[in-house]
Amino acid sequence: RASTSGKTITIFGGTGFLGRYVVNALGRSGWTIHLACRGDDMEWRHLRPLCDHGKLIPHYYSAKDEASVSSCIPEGQVDVVLNLIGKQYDTKHLLPWWVNSTLEDTHIKATQTIAKAARRNGVEHFVQMSCAKASVDSSNVWAKTKALGEIEAQTNFPGACIVRSGQLYGPEDPFLNMIASAV
Repeated sequence: RASTSGKTITIFGGTGFLGRYVVNALGRSGWTIHLACRGDDMEWRHLRPLCDHGKLIPHYYSAKDEASVSSCIPEGQVDVVLNLIGKQYDTKHLLPWWVNSTLEDTHIKATQTIAKAARRNGVEHFVQMSCAKASVDSSNVWAKTKALGEIEAQTNFPGACIVRSGQLYGPEDPFLNMIASAV
């Protein structure tokens, strides 16, 4: 393939449902992708063939650690930061009463940390993935935290682009697969 665009992006949430398609599209266009990962090599290895050799660079981070988030965005080398992180529920520990990450941690605090790091490291563009239902007045905690995450993105990175998509469907969509397996 050997394509090059001369552009560099850091993607948070690039191993998720939407992220793998974004990595594929940008990899085909020759972007250099800094992929922020929270797990081990098995989390991102399936994405390696989607990019030219050396164009997919994994970085390991914790959303609760500003230094590790900042290390995913090499200073002066990244044009765009894309935040695709999102959850539908609180993430629990092996012990069911122990919550690792709440919706507030994922949608608000992580967004704040990423946007601050992007601004501090000289990034030109910040893109925050949200949803069409996001509203600070919502009684739904998920929709409310998504809206508060948008505010954090715009506060900490003036000029941030907010993408408010509707429902996303695809081959790996957990909702449609659940319905299909029940039929």
